[in-house]
Amino acid sequence: MTMNKLDATLDDVQNTRFGNIYHDLIKQMAKTTQFTEGEVSSILMVYHKFVLANGSKAKHMTKKQFFHLFLVLFKIFDLQIIERILLHITLDMKKEVDAVAWVRLFSVFMTNKLDQKIKFTFQIYNIHGNGFLNREIVQHAVVLVSFVLKKETFPERGFERINGEC
Repeated sequence: MTMNKLDATLDDVQNTRFGNIYHDLIKQMAKTTQFTEGEVSSILMVYHKFVLANGSKAKHMTKKQFFHLFLVLFKIFDLQIIERILLHITLDMKKEVDAVAWVRLFSVFMTNKLDQKIKFTFQIYNIHGNGFLNREIVQHAVVLVSFVLKKETFPERGFERINGEC
């Protein structure tokens, strides 16, 4: 795949630099995810644009950018959930989000495999790491999903009624 013309907003030098930085990772992620090399390149180009916004010497996306992306694009306003997602895809809590974590995120969010999405979601909400979700965590998830879907799933006191039946 030719990297020189991947993004028309970058000049030839910047496009070549992108190719040099991410060439091996594109091949690796295309083998380990559901994405083609072209799709991985596009996902990484978005990541690269975030990195470029941090200055010419930056190598990673910041946690602040990651949080902002979730708040604006995914409309997830629960900072604890964003933090847990970040922890799960980065496997640590660095100040920065690396390119592999970025591709992992999109691999889960864009998969057609329901079991993969369920497993990821369970891992995010299994905050105690015991393999179980307690009532409070499930309630929190239902309210969050209801809010995100912008549906009045529960009338004003309906959630309390459901809670009493759990």
